[in-house]
Amino acid sequence: MADFRLEKLHVILDEPIPGINHFQAVDPEEFAWHGTFDLAQQLGITPLDDFTYAPFEEEVWHPAGAGLKTIRALLKEFRRQAATSEEVQQRLRPTLAMFEKLEELFDQADAHDREFYLSARDLD
Repeated sequence: MADFRLEKLHVILDEPIPGINHFQAVDPEEFAWHGTFDLAQQLGITPLDDFTYAPFEEEVWHPAGAGLKTIRALLKEFRRQAATSEEVQQRLRPTLAMFEKLEELFDQADAHDREFYLSARDLD
């Protein structure tokens, strides 16, 4: 297990939401590189890492609302940063798009009282 590298990150829901494929909500390889731990700590919110479990760890289910709170706080900060300049806006465009998709998914999951965890995977 020492060779494990987080290269894919999947949203896992306790039950599907009709009409939504949570496995394809965002690109799992792109999501794996979100790199928001330090930002979450600076913002005083629960880092996404706290919801993330490797294959050799026992996962813990969390209310979708907890993830939604983190995602919305991060998205708000990314939007604030993007508003500072065109250069920053262009750099953050893919991140904003991904977190907007995550917000939509988690908003629906919360509305349907779902629980979730983030499943870390390597490329194998």
